[in-house]
Amino acid sequence: MLISLQIGRGLAALAVAAFHLSLAMGDPSLGGTGVAPFTTLTGRGSLGVDFFFVLSGFIILQAHHADIGKPARIAHYLKRRFIRIYPIYWVYLTLCILGMALVGSAQLQLSGLWEWLTPYTLVRLTQVNLPLGQAWTLFHEIVIYAIFTSLLLNRRLGLAVLAVWAMTIALAYGRPVPEGHTLGTALWGANNMNFFAGMLAFLLMRRLSLWGAWLGLIVGVVMFCLNYRSDPGGAAARDYGLVYALSFGLILSAVAALESQQVFKPAVWLGWIGDASYSIYLLHIHIENYALRALMKLGVSSARHPEAVFVGVLLAVVFLGSLAYWLIERPLLNRLRAMVGRSSAPQSTVSQSPKGSPP
Repeated sequence: MLISLQIGRGLAALAVAAFHLSLAMGDPSLGGTGVAPFTTLTGRGSLGVDFFFVLSGFIILQAHHADIGKPARIAHYLKRRFIRIYPIYWVYLTLCILGMALVGSAQLQLSGLWEWLTPYTLVRLTQVNLPLGQAWTLFHEIVIYAIFTSLLLNRRLGLAVLAVWAMTIALAYGRPVPEGHTLGTALWGANNMNFFAGMLAFLLMRRLSLWGAWLGLIVGVVMFCLNYRSDPGGAAARDYGLVYALSFGLILSAVAALESQQVFKPAVWLGWIGDASYSIYLLHIHIENYALRALMKLGVSSARHPEAVFVGVLLAVVFLGSLAYWLIERPLLNRLRAMVGRSSAPQSTVSQSPKGSPP
């Protein structure tokens, strides 16, 4: 993994966490006044999600482009995608459900079988509110993972499937956005266009010369800034989403190309927050809500001390999310990847090296 991509992933996670923290601090039930503070700073932090989707398209093609047209690699691919998303998500989901049950949260609305299966399978069987609300993005991830499988089965078939999928997304793009999250929005939501931007960014990165990379970076940054400046926000912002995706793709491809060509080499330690970004992303809303409730009980008002509360809670999100990564996510991933490495190796290799190695 390129360090620059990890840095971008970490910054995107922080942007999303800051965006939700501003909203939470405005909630009267959490000590707010009804008006979210710092929105001029954090109001577009949700663009971190758009960046995540573009980055996801980039990384999935980067990791598996050599597997395209090789059906024998499908089982290995599915194992890798499964262990990257589900196990740690299940751990955090279960812990959050237990915490919500203990405090009697009204946000916990799982009652029937389908409402329990929806968050655990990451397939939209119902429109139930998710215990981990931000996990709605993972439903889109599962869709792209499933569709990408067709490329491994057969290159031409996969390209045809991707083309049909892109056309259906484009057809749905101009229609009114349905309320809530459904199976349809996971399949044909406008956010899915970002995956295509990410895959195109990877293909572009492999062809960029040094000067082409610098030009792409400048164009991407300018495109983003102009789009950001003209974006009115709110519901109308969807019309600007494709430009954001393209600008993120240009920036990603350019920065990745510059790092690959050793124009610059970021310090390894700068990628640590990117390493922990999945844990930070999955846990940040619960950490923020519990932290604000604890501050209320201690008599610290987010309305009276907004700057201190904002900085303190955001630091708590980063610290606790990183701690969860080091203590839970990282050991679990290493163990599961080692298991996949052993199961994917030839039998003779496995017998000679019982411990195996992560792929």
